[in-house]
Amino acid sequence: MTELDALIVGGGHNGLVCAAMLARAGRTVTVVEARDVVGGFATTEAPFSNHPDVRMPMAAMDLVSANLPPSVIDDLDLAAHGLTLIDVDPFYCHVTPDGRSFAFWRSIDRTCDELAAFSAHDARRYRRLMTRLVALWRTLGPYLHAHPTRPGLRPVLAALGQGARHVLSMPRVMRTMLSSPGAAIEAHFENDSIRAALANFAAASGSPLDEPGSGIILAMMAMQHEWGVRRPVGGMGAFSDAIRRAAEHHGATILTGAPVERILIEHGRATGVVLKDGGALRADHVVGTVDPKTLFLKLLPAGTLKPKIVAELEALGVWRANIAPMRVDLLVSEAPAMVLPPARADLLRHCSMLLGPDFQGTRRFIQAAQAGVLADGGIPIWPASPSAIDRSLVPPGSPMETFYIFIPAVPYRLADGRRWADLGETVVQRTIATMERVMPGLSDRIVARAVRTPDDIAAVSGITRGSAYHADMSLWQMGPRRPTPSLAGYRSPIPGLWHSGAGAHPMASVNGLSGALTAETILRSG
Repeated sequence: MTELDALIVGGGHNGLVCAAMLARAGRTVTVVEARDVVGGFATTEAPFSNHPDVRMPMAAMDLVSANLPPSVIDDLDLAAHGLTLIDVDPFYCHVTPDGRSFAFWRSIDRTCDELAAFSAHDARRYRRLMTRLVALWRTLGPYLHAHPTRPGLRPVLAALGQGARHVLSMPRVMRTMLSSPGAAIEAHFENDSIRAALANFAAASGSPLDEPGSGIILAMMAMQHEWGVRRPVGGMGAFSDAIRRAAEHHGATILTGAPVERILIEHGRATGVVLKDGGALRADHVVGTVDPKTLFLKLLPAGTLKPKIVAELEALGVWRANIAPMRVDLLVSEAPAMVLPPARADLLRHCSMLLGPDFQGTRRFIQAAQAGVLADGGIPIWPASPSAIDRSLVPPGSPMETFYIFIPAVPYRLADGRRWADLGETVVQRTIATMERVMPGLSDRIVARAVRTPDDIAAVSGITRGSAYHADMSLWQMGPRRPTPSLAGYRSPIPGLWHSGAGAHPMASVNGLSGALTAETILRSG
């Protein structure tokens, strides 16, 4: 057995960030990752068996919350470790079948100019809403970079100072946050196309459009306006690979293909792990960056936790509403024609297109998903072509294009005994049909495709319900309650055992913040 200062269970980007920061501080650190590739939901892989030289981001595609300063990108100097970023602007767009479109640019002014062509009223309301939500992020920013239960005086004063600057708008912002996204969209906007695009975006919350307290999803649009969207050259895996190189540069060891069987508990303290191959590693600190249900309910010996904590974990919401995402990837022989003028098509192809049914159709689709039904009619999708701005993803000189298609809201579990293995093809065909409304003839250009249903995502990731969030990002599972009240703050009730990752404060999404904050907390503990 090897004695370490810290052992990180899970080589997702948060685990790698935690390892890099502990190693930089002089600690001996090893990361154990079950898969043969690091990154968790931030990887670049080859999904097409007949075109192994074409690569795709396999889950996350763009960096959004990672741009919120101060960023681990700068703290770990990831540029020096090979990370190159492309600004994605515009980052979203909506295209109608008759060839009209509007785009969401980093500039709120430019976005509102485009929205005004559809509705001057809605453009004004969008500007007002986004300005208020940007103020919210500036107020929350210091807390998001601080310990959730002991943030310290400086972050508190910084947050209060920002809040004082925007004191008049905060009550309105909180009403939006506490309401449902559906109600907020209806209250602010009148145009059918603008409502449809924002409802499609809000579908990614993992909750019904009418779920109170899930209006926070609309704030993510404001974050993108204020701090931008960036895409790693080489796909999202390049981000994780850069963090890995930073960690190894500082002396950390990264072991892949090393699944953990259980956490070692001796005399009431976590002292290491036993691997599934029978090997063992010992450490003063064991940091689990897998999801909290896996860490505490599967990897710990039965009876280790108090019943109260077990009850909290069993009640933890993970796709609680039965709404989960899935993916369809397409490889086409060449860039397809669009119902837009060629210059406009070239401008928008790289960004996520918010396509699908109208506002009420999206609402009905998500309601049906909650009941385990794949509703008839339009399906909300977010297609984008990563290769349109990153030609490293396809062979040199090839005219081929990739399409990354995020489907934000389908049933996690299907009703009436149906199986995703039987319905995956149905979703693929409906996805292609939806895209062909704005890309006529797309199906004739398809040379390869791949589908990942909710079952596929869960199987490959190995985490509870395959949720990239690890724990739903509802208001009652955030801040000092993330993932649960007893487990907030990274230090677990078991001495020597820590919890980090997407299910820890401050939020899911690719940003590395929980990994960084966990490392800081461990270093302060001595």
